[in-house]
Amino acid sequence: MIYQDKESIIKEKYMLHKEWKELIAYIESHPEAVRICRKQEEVDRAIGDQVAYLGLEDLSQGAISQENISQEESFRENPSQEAPRHLENCPYIYDTSYELETGDLLRVYARFHGIPMEILETKRTLVRELSLEDTPELFQIYQEDHMTDYMEDLYPYEEEMTYEENYIRNVYGLYDYGIWIIRDKETNELIGRAGVESKPDLPLDTVELGYAIAPHLWHQGYATEVCSAILDYSRDVLEKSCVIAEVDPMNQWSIAMLLRLGFQNVSENKRENGLLTYRKPLI
Repeated sequence: MIYQDKESIIKEKYMLHKEWKELIAYIESHPEAVRICRKQEEVDRAIGDQVAYLGLEDLSQGAISQENISQEESFRENPSQEAPRHLENCPYIYDTSYELETGDLLRVYARFHGIPMEILETKRTLVRELSLEDTPELFQIYQEDHMTDYMEDLYPYEEEMTYEENYIRNVYGLYDYGIWIIRDKETNELIGRAGVESKPDLPLDTVELGYAIAPHLWHQGYATEVCSAILDYSRDVLEKSCVIAEVDPMNQWSIAMLLRLGFQNVSENKRENGLLTYRKPLI
């Protein structure tokens, strides 16, 4: 799948929410919203101006500009001077041969300004990245009876805020996916969380599905609706070929949902953590 096709899929199938469409339109009509930096002084200027920015450099093997060569030679001759800097503090660097798409600029802009990215919509829900403003509502649904019967509880409030801040910066920032929040489209109520994560013991083309719906909305099809869309997103956008899910053997409702979505139990025995592993190929 080439990136242009992925861009079309994201726009037409997943990013449908009005406010997110307006942000896409803003990025497309305001090229100055994200600065393209080729030199360190351009990066420094963007940081000083508090403007979103990305780096553009020839990343082909062994490629280095004559300017950088001159800087390195000068530094070797006079090590007491400040070491040469090139696109330092630049979180996103693209190769000069790469044709930047709106999605690239949107990602850089949203990350810089702390805007949670919208991921997808279903018939009844909007799935987007977590923001710290969601934390009070998360605590409300985690206080419902049976919410943590088969999963860990949240940390104490301040510790949870720190955890979420680090998660937003490190997991979303590195992977562009993770566990997201789910809101009801009609009421805007936060009704749960779901998403996929990479794990150290999984192949690069495989992610783990996680999900949790507020207990007062159980048995209304929300988990199936959202997880089905996330599986499509994992295949179409993230280009993953397999998804696994770990589930407590006593959680028969989750097991039934996974089976409806086409997962198969691949556990010969319960894992050390007592969970069963279910697997679904995406291709």
